Amino acid sequence: MGLFDGLSAPAGGGNTNGMGAMLEQLATNGCAEHVAAWETGQNLAISPEQLDKALGSEQVQPMAAAAGQPAEDFLKSLSDLLSSNGTAQPAANS
Repeated sequence: MGLFDGLSAPAGGGNTNGMGAMLEQLATNGCAEHVAAWETGQNLAISPEQLDKALGSEQVQPMAAAAGQPAEDFLKSLSDLLSSNGTAQPAANS
């Protein structure tokens, strides 16, 4: 199993849209700026710690289990996926 298996798993609350539910949870719990940036194609970094705090262990644990990873590794992978290794990347010069 991989990271995307964890993201497609229900994120609690009865919502079966794993990624949509996760983004909604992030936006609700202090990461609205991040979600808005990602939705417009901007790269706004988010740390594993920010993800853990915003999602809570009730959501992280099942997603990590579905991805076949320990929670810490899942959060690191998710941070990397959402924000280019957890750090904002400079815009490429054309």
